[in-house]
Amino acid sequence: MSTWSNPRLPQETINVGESRPVLSFFVMVAGLGAVFFACALVLMLFAQAIAAWLPFSAEQAVAARFVKPVDPAAEPEATLQKLADSLVGPQGLPSGMTLKVHYGALPVANASATVGGNITIYRGLVEAIDSENALAMVLAHEIAHIRHRDPVRSLGRGMALAVVMSALSAGAGSAVADWMVGSAGNLTVLSFSRSQEARADADALAAVAQRYGHVAGAGAFFQEMQRRSSAAGGASESVPVFMRTHPSTDDRLYRMELLATERRWATEGTLTPLPPALQAIRDARGAYGAKAQPGG
Repeated sequence: MSTWSNPRLPQETINVGESRPVLSFFVMVAGLGAVFFACALVLMLFAQAIAAWLPFSAEQAVAARFVKPVDPAAEPEATLQKLADSLVGPQGLPSGMTLKVHYGALPVANASATVGGNITIYRGLVEAIDSENALAMVLAHEIAHIRHRDPVRSLGRGMALAVVMSALSAGAGSAVADWMVGSAGNLTVLSFSRSQEARADADALAAVAQRYGHVAGAGAFFQEMQRRSSAAGGASESVPVFMRTHPSTDDRLYRMELLATERRWATEGTLTPLPPALQAIRDARGAYGAKAQPGG
């Protein structure tokens, strides 16, 4: 008999696939997780290179979680900010990049530049110099690091990844940053390569020459740190953090002298006294003077 003469109802499972939906869901989740992990790994490997090309606002977003805001009413910070702003012109800053100069009250002869355009000048450094020219050289050096995005390049891959991810998701970037440095923060403990340091020295010396018309006194801070190191017998713990990862003092002073000769910058000139707010700090240092100590 022909099947056409005996029609049958379709099976109840005709529209049900043979695959298992729960298993398919977990396979999909695992696949997405693998893709995310692979992307994160790529970012970890190339974060240092990628981060330097990100908007500066990504750095600021990360730094805002760990760097205390500048107190505009604090006289030392206002004085340092004014000097920094006067040194920006010769070097120039990319569009959207801003500087915030902090004053650290620790007796550490040190200065630091970190992500987000933050610079810290410590009390021990102010106590170790006797002219604005010497301070300007150090400050311009830190400005140069920020201008070239050296802090974010020099961060560990984890923190660089935080900067990268913050450009994609503020929450993700913050989570990675919290995981890497915690609430205490570690953004000021950075070291730069010798090539980065040499470039920052050259830019800073150019800024000093343009501001004062000469480079006299520019190397005074480095000479003072060299004197202190020699007086302490060259012990590594006596060398400020600012100097430990930098080129040798003799080498950097020689390069500064050579650059001044090549650019025909005057090496002699009248030194500018420290601004009153900073001179007051130096005057209050006590009878025994400042003592260089390791710091962050």
